[in-house]
Amino acid sequence: MRGFFAVQKSCLDAEDNLARARRSFERQGFPYAVELANDRWRILSLRRSRAAEGWIQFPNGGFALLAGTLFYRDLADRKALERLHRDVQGRKLDEDALWGSFAVLLVTRTTLIALTDRTGTFHVYRDLSEQRLSSSFLALADALPRTTIDTTGFYDYIFQEAPHGGGSIFREIQLLPSDVKLLSDGSDTRHVQRPVAQPESTASEPLEDAAERCLTVLRDRIACLSRHYPDRIDTALSGGYDSRLILAMLREGGYRADLHVYGSESSEDVRVAKQIAAGEGLDLTVTNKGKRALVAADDYTDLVTQNFFAFDGYPNDGLFDNGADLAARLERADDDRIALNGGGGEIYRNFFYLPNRPFTAQEMAWSFFSQYDPRLCTARFSNAQYQAGLAQRIAESAYASTDVSLSRDQVEFLYPYFRCRYWMGRNNSVNNRLGLAVTPFIEHAVISSALQAPLQHKTLGLLQARMISKADPALAAYPSAYGYSFDREPPLSYRLKYLGTYLRPPSLRRFTYRLRRQPPLPQQLQLPYREAVLGKLAYIQDYLQVERITDPGQLNRALSAEYLFQWANTDQDDEV
Repeated sequence: MRGFFAVQKSCLDAEDNLARARRSFERQGFPYAVELANDRWRILSLRRSRAAEGWIQFPNGGFALLAGTLFYRDLADRKALERLHRDVQGRKLDEDALWGSFAVLLVTRTTLIALTDRTGTFHVYRDLSEQRLSSSFLALADALPRTTIDTTGFYDYIFQEAPHGGGSIFREIQLLPSDVKLLSDGSDTRHVQRPVAQPESTASEPLEDAAERCLTVLRDRIACLSRHYPDRIDTALSGGYDSRLILAMLREGGYRADLHVYGSESSEDVRVAKQIAAGEGLDLTVTNKGKRALVAADDYTDLVTQNFFAFDGYPNDGLFDNGADLAARLERADDDRIALNGGGGEIYRNFFYLPNRPFTAQEMAWSFFSQYDPRLCTARFSNAQYQAGLAQRIAESAYASTDVSLSRDQVEFLYPYFRCRYWMGRNNSVNNRLGLAVTPFIEHAVISSALQAPLQHKTLGLLQARMISKADPALAAYPSAYGYSFDREPPLSYRLKYLGTYLRPPSLRRFTYRLRRQPPLPQQLQLPYREAVLGKLAYIQDYLQVERITDPGQLNRALSAEYLFQWANTDQDDEV
């Protein structure tokens, strides 16, 4: 919906950078631009529609820019931006009152401060010199004189669905860390650390108390959302915990929302959602993305190009779909609605399915980040080096080292601040390009409350089920996709299935993916469509044995990376 691009005046090619960025944003669907400046920076504020203005000018010559969805001190959007700018300049910033999925630039005549939400659900990109900042990966890539493939970022994208650890798919582009604010004044640019909470859990807190404490924090966020966007909330309803908890919180507060579910009529999510909607008299939109007709191969390039610019280059799921994903996201943003995403609700569950003991960073890499088969790679890939690098990035995200084991509390910290920061952040950034969007569970105060909950309450989903039951007993009583309702204890059959993963050691989990049977490749990933869009592969065959890839998601991302590299005319070098 809104974006920005900033370049230091000292860059020899600053004028050209601005022109390139403006053209890039236009191709991405941001035709409206305003240029602003202070003593050191030139900045573009861009938006998709005239009504989505994302900047404020102040009488003293300062200004502030917003991209994404912002809340501060019970204010929203531009009013929140105005108060945030005033508080930062007066050194009165209240980090605990600042949340959403956003990036802001706060500017005076001599200074520029850039910061995002602390959980990193909105990505800001910077070049290695930090002379350029952009809310758009493609705009920054367009402005740079040269791009080269970051091998680690590339393999992360294929295997983990997004680069993890602060890099990107290009060596010249990195993320602005979400645990710092970038401060540029005089001739200096530096990072200033922001407070990071790593609360310790306690084994003594009763389940009832933990559920009520977590609900209290979440109620505040849901109430704020509903006050500012009454009757303009869109959220999913499926068969799982997370969407049920969001709906329960909305209903508890007396708020309404537009509900949707994705899937075929036979899917468990659709079956459960329709049963709840019928029983509670709720309107529900059912969308089967798979039924959307696929255009002919000769016309498919236009669809991939549309996805490429709408999704800022390389989305989690790839560019090669039938067009239903973009259509669904745009529909959710209609009528200035705010899209809520239940992603991240696993903060209330034992996401990694691991026992209550310390684990090394390498064991964490084996447990969750080994969903690939190294035999599909070329000689450029060293699995030992890749896994060691993953372990290093995992440890750094937990403010630890690979020399010592991570405490069980640090393991819980990794889900929101490693997995969600990079994987979910990529997806949330795309949603905020198209409209207002927020993930209430992946928010600093909400996460902090969940980190304090005893692990035994998160195991088997007990904590989240209890939260749903306390907020809305009627909703909790409906069946779920797990085979039982959330107002009851999980049955023995589910407990035994759960133990099958829970008791499997990390040293074995790293091989599980290789035994998995993959579904058939959809038509758009087969040779006629691939060749119509890409022609001859020029890049990815140096990294992957493309014809051996049977995982549709990994192949989609590989082809999407090829499209990006061809578009950017990426330099090929001898990096190994």
